[in-house]
Amino acid sequence: MLKLLVNKKTLIFVSGLVTATVGKKVLQSEKTRQLAVTTVAKGMQFKSDVQETLENFKEEAQDIYVDALKEAVAANEVDVEKEIAASQIGQDDEM
Repeated sequence: MLKLLVNKKTLIFVSGLVTATVGKKVLQSEKTRQLAVTTVAKGMQFKSDVQETLENFKEEAQDIYVDALKEAVAANEVDVEKEIAASQIGQDDEM
C-alpha cells in the first residue's frame, strides 16, 4: 500500500512539473502573446462601442422627454417648474 501511495504522489509531482514547464513555454510563445493582445484589443473596442451605443440611447431618451414636455406645456397639462425640478433631481443622482 505504501508503494502505491509513493508512486501516486511521485506521479502527481512529476505531472505538475511537466504541466508547469509546458504552460510556461506556451505563455512565452509569440503566437500566444499575439492572440492575447488581439483579444484584449477587440474587447476594448467592444466596450467602447457599447458605451457609445448606450450614450446614444440616453441622448435619444432625453430628446423624447424634452419633446413630450414641450407638448404637455403647449397643452397646459403640466406644471413646468415641478417638471424641471423633478428632472434636475434625477440628474443629480447620476453625478
